[in-house]
Amino acid sequence: TDDDSGEAIARLHGAKILLVEDNKFNQELATQLLINNGLQVTSAWNGREALDILQQEHFDGVLMDVQMPVMDGYSATREIRKQFKFKALPIIAMTANVMVGDREKGAEAGMSDHISKPLDVHQMFITMARWITPNSRPIEIPEDEKRGIGKGQESISFDGLTGLDTKLGLKLTMDNPQLYRDLLGWFYDDKSEFEEEFHAARQSDEPEAAIRVAHTLKGLAGNIGAIAVQQSAKNLENICSHNGSTEEIDTAMQQLLGELTPVIELLRRFLAK
Repeated sequence: TDDDSGEAIARLHGAKILLVEDNKFNQELATQLLINNGLQVTSAWNGREALDILQQEHFDGVLMDVQMPVMDGYSATREIRKQFKFKALPIIAMTANVMVGDREKGAEAGMSDHISKPLDVHQMFITMARWITPNSRPIEIPEDEKRGIGKGQESISFDGLTGLDTKLGLKLTMDNPQLYRDLLGWFYDDKSEFEEEFHAARQSDEPEAAIRVAHTLKGLAGNIGAIAVQQSAKNLENICSHNGSTEEIDTAMQQLLGELTPVIELLRRFLAK
């Protein structure tokens, strides 16, 4: 419940968190949610970067995405755990596919717990509070670093966004309209060229590239409440990961574009206001 997460947030106040996440959208979202709730955040794009940052400063806990290029979350966690001083450091996995083996895989690598994506924000704070204790006294967050909390919120209306579950999007941002509007903007910037991005991934030498591109879209669409896009992206991801034929992939892609194109157009008009 919100009460439980409120209590968790109070306990986490001032905690220093290392956020390891390779997707700009997810990184921005998680950073703002943590900062807005009184935590301090440093971010890294992959496991290798996280290892470097951990050598330089103290953190109360790590939020670790599992699927990343350069060094994924499992490998990074195994490396961190090899160092005696990090034996007790809370490392919480963030994973979009909570598959049957994922918990075991995380535990085996030395992860303390996991949070599933798209984020259930209240659950995220409850899980974090189970493991993370702030070492330092809370610092006051300057108002200008918080995303529009209490400023001009009334003026943003999401009524015209038919086809998006805006209630879900607002829930994810803890009912912060300014942050939700930012999310919609990031989604638009990041995914307007999805067709080209997917095509390039299919042409690349990396076998996982197309799967990853579809997987990322699935997560982002879920974050903004674009449920039909999320479902179609999931379907495309599944077909790619089972080595579907060119024809199957093309069909799934057309179906996805049928859902995505109107959403992009809707956002273009909304953001131009």
